[in-house]
Amino acid sequence: MAKKAIILIMLMATTFVLADVNVTFYANSSTVQGVTDSTGGVDLRGAMQGWTAEADPFTSDGGDYWSIVWTFNDTLIGNTLEYKYGYTVKNLDGTFTSYWEDTPNRLITVPAADSSMSMGYVNATAAPFVDATDSVDVFFRVNMSEQGDFDPSLHTLSIAGSFQGWTPGASPLTQEGTSSYWNLHARVGHVDSGAVNIEMKYTWGAWDGTEEGGNRVYNGILADTTIQWVWYNDEAPIPYNSDATLTSFTLGTDVSNAVANNGFILGDTLIVKYGYGGTQTAVVVDTLAQAPLSYTYS
Repeated sequence: MAKKAIILIMLMATTFVLADVNVTFYANSSTVQGVTDSTGGVDLRGAMQGWTAEADPFTSDGGDYWSIVWTFNDTLIGNTLEYKYGYTVKNLDGTFTSYWEDTPNRLITVPAADSSMSMGYVNATAAPFVDATDSVDVFFRVNMSEQGDFDPSLHTLSIAGSFQGWTPGASPLTQEGTSSYWNLHARVGHVDSGAVNIEMKYTWGAWDGTEEGGNRVYNGILADTTIQWVWYNDEAPIPYNSDATLTSFTLGTDVSNAVANNGFILGDTLIVKYGYGGTQTAVVVDTLAQAPLSYTYS
């Protein structure tokens, strides 16, 4: 009797299940002013979170460096999304001001596996210095706003330190626009020389214009880095105190141009409002009085 062997072939269907992916974003805040790891911050804003400011803050990795891990749903894998970094600066009155980058939107194509993005410089499209592949590059910044005797037209702001022979004036800083911030990009060692240890001071002029106190010390530098900005001589503005007594002051203006342009008639009421930014418990409204037979109101 013939036997028929019936071979049953079972097809095993393999289903590939995509999992959510974690992407680490890195940011460096040396390209904006006012941000420190204790008085401000960086946050993620983009299509992945509804373009919501300050909702998703980065974690400080120390100094100018920040990071955040973002989990993308597997349905977004392969999609290209736009995003920006935001940043927050603490004001003298204790309030905070939030800023958006004014550079083009950043792009990410969501990967299929966990990954990390390259360093992004806040409100900039590149690092604040040109890298040299054979050297260790360090970017220094200092704020001079509390140094009333410092005059850029008369004084040279520089670094004197261990990496340049402790020579005042030999490593001058560059002013950032017209602001109180100054910076220096220095090549402090060779990539093969091991960890670089730096001691330095900011100075304007000879040693008599040097910061008081001990040296600023940065040890164990193995790769290019930025050093978080500091106040010269560690002299920061005095924070606003709501219990402080308001010093007497006078506000005045000359309305001659307004009269000439038919925008104002002598005898009209002119008011002034002050107390914004938390400098008063409420905005104060007052009336300016005209000085007799003049265009001056105060």
